Amino acid sequence: MAVTDQEQRTANIDNIFYTNAAIVGFIALSAVYQLTHTHVEALVALWQYDLGPHPADMTKLTVAVDTLTRLPLDLIHAYESLIPNNPIFYKACTSGVAYGLGDFISQIYQGKTLSTIDLPRSFRSGAAGFMVHGPLCHYWLTFMETYLDFGGAWWATGIKVTADLTVWSIFLNAAYSTVIGTLAGQNPADTLRDVRSTQWPALRSAWRFWPFVHTISFSHAVSMDLKLLWVDVMEVSLHFFLTSLCLLTSALISRPSYLDFFFHIYFSRRYFSSCFQTT
Repeated sequence: MAVTDQEQRTANIDNIFYTNAAIVGFIALSAVYQLTHTHVEALVALWQYDLGPHPADMTKLTVAVDTLTRLPLDLIHAYESLIPNNPIFYKACTSGVAYGLGDFISQIYQGKTLSTIDLPRSFRSGAAGFMVHGPLCHYWLTFMETYLDFGGAWWATGIKVTADLTVWSIFLNAAYSTVIGTLAGQNPADTLRDVRSTQWPALRSAWRFWPFVHTISFSHAVSMDLKLLWVDVMEVSLHFFLTSLCLLTSALISRPSYLDFFFHIYFSRRYFSSCFQTT
């Protein structure tokens, strides 16, 4: 019976591995195709057809290199051109991808494998980013640009940063926690307790790092259509950096929760307390 049980557990693990691998592979390939298919098709056509009349220093190789080097900027311009058509939807998608990807990275760096990773948790995080962070931040950024910009005064950026890292952070924390707790089937009382217990530590941690990032975020250096993309990229990048820092100090978080990802990337909560605590 023991052997049978072990075989059954092994079979279950294998099934989870193949299922997760299929899901992750499909999402990754779909994303790569969607982002690069135009440039890949251009490169294929480049090698299939003659360049025709062209300068002597132009070769297929130089054209191919130029096409690839322009890929990042082309993607940014393409994204920026989509935003005016449906800003709430595309910004919701931006935060949904960022939060889902960020939670996935978080679990990988916590030692999870395709056999043990909790994909539903990543999907819940992405769904919460889609439903809460993207749409709400769209309205918040619009509000700040309308009422807190003061005609583009240089000191207005400081007011925006202060407002964002106080009133807005408290509200967004509560909204995100409520949605993620509901999607996870958490008791509302437990969700409320989480919100109350993390508000002050979260704000204190946020004030250590985000003022520097948001000095750029809320300035005119980043266009209005790209502000949320910039914030989401910085959130995931900061989360990646802090998780790597924890690995280097051999002080990874021992008990992941559904709220960990949000607090880690948005408030940097627990990272430095867990990375540098003395034992």
